[in-house]
Amino acid sequence: MEPHKSSETAEHQIKPSVSRAGWFWLGGMFAVVALSKLLETFDRSTTLVPMRADAIYMAIVFALLLACLSVIVGVNETSGPPWTKFTCGVLAFGMVGFLAPFMLLSQISSLFFARIDFSPDKVRTFNALLPIGRTWHSKPRRSPESFTIQPTPLWSNIDIAREDWNFMLAELKLNDDPERDDIPSNGRFCARVRMQQAGPALRVLNAGSHALPKGSVILCPPETDGLPFLEIS
Repeated sequence: MEPHKSSETAEHQIKPSVSRAGWFWLGGMFAVVALSKLLETFDRSTTLVPMRADAIYMAIVFALLLACLSVIVGVNETSGPPWTKFTCGVLAFGMVGFLAPFMLLSQISSLFFARIDFSPDKVRTFNALLPIGRTWHSKPRRSPESFTIQPTPLWSNIDIAREDWNFMLAELKLNDDPERDDIPSNGRFCARVRMQQAGPALRVLNAGSHALPKGSVILCPPETDGLPFLEIS
């Protein structure tokens, strides 16, 4: 019985650890995340048309493939009990292996297609009112809170300033409840934006990874009823 007990004791004394190659892999993934965050600073527009959903699907496929490779690296480069290999090798390496390439590929495709769809020789710039379908508020634990509008019928996500969120609350006589995460609009509010058009392609400037300037949200005039946007002077 003694050898059996000693082997169990030795197994419990094995400390979970990640090899140097594993740490290099994780470091590379975090470098990819940092690069995607750097590219975000160049993303200053939100495309309304075309949606380019195929680019997002391709980013998901490539990210899933790299996540599988990351899991293999994590399992092979993690030592310790089975629960360690699962939590560290599968969950941690798998999650980072998916998020890092997905964030980078999504950002690269957004910047790439923005240049393709809105070539300087074809683009027209103008001011417009964009009817808002709804507005929602998110407050992640480790990220700054954000306030996002969804135009209608040209659906997309565009961030606004807290002051505009407060303006909508005041107009609808709603309390700023900490649990509130949605404000209905259904075309009552509009975003006053700078837009560009190149053929059928449409986008909103001063948006993207940045919030619209303060005071962008106003009450819609009657002329916007039934329109995707109203061009103004």
